[in-house]
Amino acid sequence: MGDSFVESMYSAEELRFVSQVERNLNEDSEKYRFLNAGYSGSTSLQLLNSLINKVYPTVGPGSTIVFFAPHSDRDNLYKDGSYWNGSQRGAALLPASGVGNPQLVHEIEAFSSVLTLLAAASKALQLNLILGTAPFRVADFASDAPLRRLYRRSRENYELGLQRRRAFCAEVRNFSRENNLPLIDGEIALAGDASYFYDELHLNSTGHEKFAEFVSPELAKHLS
Repeated sequence: MGDSFVESMYSAEELRFVSQVERNLNEDSEKYRFLNAGYSGSTSLQLLNSLINKVYPTVGPGSTIVFFAPHSDRDNLYKDGSYWNGSQRGAALLPASGVGNPQLVHEIEAFSSVLTLLAAASKALQLNLILGTAPFRVADFASDAPLRRLYRRSRENYELGLQRRRAFCAEVRNFSRENNLPLIDGEIALAGDASYFYDELHLNSTGHEKFAEFVSPELAKHLS
């Protein structure tokens, strides 16, 4: 599960890292079936809803959920209302009646709350939860054309966004450690190497192959 990083709609299905991991882990026998439940633009709150109402009835109890915390959260956590903001794409409900309510949790605290709900829902539904951090491009802003284009040549905006992404991934690690949940640390695996991405967040063919090489033994260890 995840956002567009997992969905990878601009890559052929057989090249997406989810498909490659399935092949890697089924080399000796057809033991595992992997389903790509990524959806572009999804927040963790929206994925929590999908877990309960779509994924669970599809896979059933005893299945394993690999939840790559979506970087779409960064674009919503810091808006007025956090996950419950009034944007057409990010809002959990429209109209978003909770926007501006000062009592709502927000920013990293909101993310941690949703992770707590995700873990509780997985346990209640007898799903095995594995958390994951999703990698992202890190490069010299002065010379990296995709980053300069995405951030409209604003180094300040890029560095603020980078700081928030890193804090987001750090919270996934903290939550995993404090709650004794398995972790696949994708951010560390690719170290932001620009050669693996075609933009800031999405893997190119080389990136998918490299990421699948990392995820496969990590996932096999947890599944065993």
